[in-house]
Amino acid sequence: MDDKQKFDLGFEIISGMHAEIRNHDIEWGRLETLDGLSVDPECPDEYMESHLRSIELANIRINKQADFMANVVLTKLSEMGFELKKK
Repeated sequence: MDDKQKFDLGFEIISGMHAEIRNHDIEWGRLETLDGLSVDPECPDEYMESHLRSIELANIRINKQADFMANVVLTKLSEMGFELKKK
């Protein structure tokens, strides 16, 4: 599994958790997971530096969370005897 696939797996897990806790579907969960990861064009100039820093930190957080969750699942699957097949 490459890094992109691992991120995708972790992202789906996080999105599913967001959706489940709010009783929504997975699409809503994906949008909720992405919330705060893009520049708000209406952000006033005096707050833009802080806004960009919060986006940077949110990106770091989501990448760390996705990696963590994917590793948890992959480790557990391996412990249970499942093997991932390469395409």
